[in-house]
Amino acid sequence: MVAAWLGLSASACDGATNPGDAGGRDAGVSTRAAVRGAVSYEGGEDGSLLIGLWPFDSASPSMPVGPPADFVPVDVPAFPHTYEIDAIRPGTYFVGAVLDVGRDSPTLPGVEDVAVYGDRLDLMAGDDIAIDLTLPND
Repeated sequence: MVAAWLGLSASACDGATNPGDAGGRDAGVSTRAAVRGAVSYEGGEDGSLLIGLWPFDSASPSMPVGPPADFVPVDVPAFPHTYEIDAIRPGTYFVGAVLDVGRDSPTLPGVEDVAVYGDRLDLMAGDDIAIDLTLPND
């Protein structure tokens, strides 16, 4: 299943009209939303970067739980790193960035990783929202 998540290309759309695409993605033109911005980091840790949309879960209303619905993986990030995630189904998400220290679990952050999550975000069809994130330095 992890391999399927890693195969997503968050900034590209294949033009399909199947509303049942993986995760939070929906290739139907009338129902798309997009999130874009930049991730900054000035700390000393090294790792791969994952910028993603985690679905809102009412059991954890202030923090994402589980793997992201859609994401952009970056093997060797240079900061600030710009990102774009498009063709997103409307819904409620957390936008976040995770620096996977050790590069061992890109979609499920561990205690050793550096992470930041924005406030809960309600995306509607046609939204194009800019969100910049700053990873903590410690």
